[in-house]
Amino acid sequence: MADLRNKWIWIAMAMLGAACSHAPRGFPATETLWQDPDREHVSTQPQARSSTLVGDALDQTVLRPWSDFLAFSDPLESINVNSLDEVPDSSWFVNRIGRVDMTPAEVARGSCQAPSLDPQRGPWLITRAKTEGINPGFFIKAPDGFTYLLKFDGSHRPQRETVADVIGSKLYFAAGYHAPCNEIVYFRRNILQLDPAAVTVNEFGEKIALAPAAVERALAHAFRLKTGELRASASRFLPGIPLGPHQLEGTRLDDPNDIIAHENRRELRAVRLLAAWFNNFDTREQNSLDMFVEEDGRRFVRHYMIDFGHALASPWDDRLDRRVGHSYYFDIEHIVVDMLSLGLMPRPWTHARINDEAEIFGYFDWQNFTPSKWRSVYPHPAHARMTFRDALWMVRIIARFSDAQLYAVVKTGRLHNARHEQYLFEALRKRRDLITEEYLQKHVPLDRFRLLRRQAGNSAQSLCFEDLAIRHAGANPAQVLYQVKMMAGPQLDQRLGWLQFQPDPDHPDRSCVLLPLGDRSPGYGVLRIDVRRRSSVPPTAIEVHLFDHGLPRGQQIVGLDRLN
Repeated sequence: MADLRNKWIWIAMAMLGAACSHAPRGFPATETLWQDPDREHVSTQPQARSSTLVGDALDQTVLRPWSDFLAFSDPLESINVNSLDEVPDSSWFVNRIGRVDMTPAEVARGSCQAPSLDPQRGPWLITRAKTEGINPGFFIKAPDGFTYLLKFDGSHRPQRETVADVIGSKLYFAAGYHAPCNEIVYFRRNILQLDPAAVTVNEFGEKIALAPAAVERALAHAFRLKTGELRASASRFLPGIPLGPHQLEGTRLDDPNDIIAHENRRELRAVRLLAAWFNNFDTREQNSLDMFVEEDGRRFVRHYMIDFGHALASPWDDRLDRRVGHSYYFDIEHIVVDMLSLGLMPRPWTHARINDEAEIFGYFDWQNFTPSKWRSVYPHPAHARMTFRDALWMVRIIARFSDAQLYAVVKTGRLHNARHEQYLFEALRKRRDLITEEYLQKHVPLDRFRLLRRQAGNSAQSLCFEDLAIRHAGANPAQVLYQVKMMAGPQLDQRLGWLQFQPDPDHPDRSCVLLPLGDRSPGYGVLRIDVRRRSSVPPTAIEVHLFDHGLPRGQQIVGLDRLN
């Protein structure tokens, strides 16, 4: 175990060095790390941990902010980032839509593999009741051999919770997170049967027999069609042994693979923007789950995101619903400002209105949405440490969701009203566009760098890239200017050549630069690209580190450094 931890320390140091900017020696001319070795065999099963809403809320709302204030610490860049400013596959995250083309059907399927829960095939045996959360539910065993958690909507904005739970699992999985298979099912009451040994938990925390009357009371909250079918979200049990939620900061000490503090992991910082997209404001640690799994003879901990049912709109009263996504439950900053301004400071929720065409989604809209100002239920240590590089990483992922993919995801919610379905699609589409516009217009928007050989047997190559601000954020190509210079030498301060150009009108979002830039190849060099737009937008820059292996291999991109 000590050897494994020492190996991890060296890897973490290498990642941290790659994340830091302007190291004179640049990046090593090695292959990019795309597999994080955090799935090594763990011989001893880690202990399960528990977490309470009150304890976690107190810690994150009062104790941690005060501790951070006294520490006077500046946020560091994320540690688990490779030389290309990306997150390798790990027990936390797997690159999917960000690097791989996915069809709308693949995005809509999420983590679900055949068979799906079949409402025509029963019985569904109720084994125990769900006692956590606002709305009731049951754990069932189905004839397909799997165990499911059935959750119902409740009477307040019916269909919202189940659709949020399903589409949230699809968006998180396609983005790269480990998420459960959640699906909407419509079923007849007679398919449910109560296991004589079924239990529930009373108000004293004691296990007691689950009575038939309690089942009927829970089913009374379910949305029903005119035909009598009930609606629920069915979440398939995850493989492995549950270990409880992961903590929001620090590491799991009994897992030798877990050595990077969670608040310094990019995927846990940048998930803030993914949550903001569909207002998944309930991002407390209880909505995560660690599973001790076995794969290829190895046993290790895999980290899941679960329970998205609180997204879109609040399940509580109107006053809270207006504020979710804009303010913490106990928001010290907003309280102080309101006191000093006598309540005259304008707030985005003040003039919010419920759309009569989609009342089940409450105040979930795009007109009052500012991505960078979105807030969860209470402060989240990883969210608070998100840097612009972290945010851009997630924006590049979100921008990859096409309209067709979003529509396919919305369809999985199986909303009964076509107006609600259309509104949800429009809201997700426009909120996606607001996210890309805010960040890609403000920070360096260049991505997808690749090298193309100009001619077989010739050393000349082209470095090509995409401008995501033009492709996704509505930037005007006529107002964009690229200034490019090649730097070399021991301190990377010798300029070999330079040029400037505007995007090609025939393909404005794709540009290429012929290499070498200058009269010779430097061996190791840095190509700096400054992106200048209209005068009201500050210039941004990125440095592409290149190593020339000579023929036949040619140039290699060994690192990227986004400067602003």
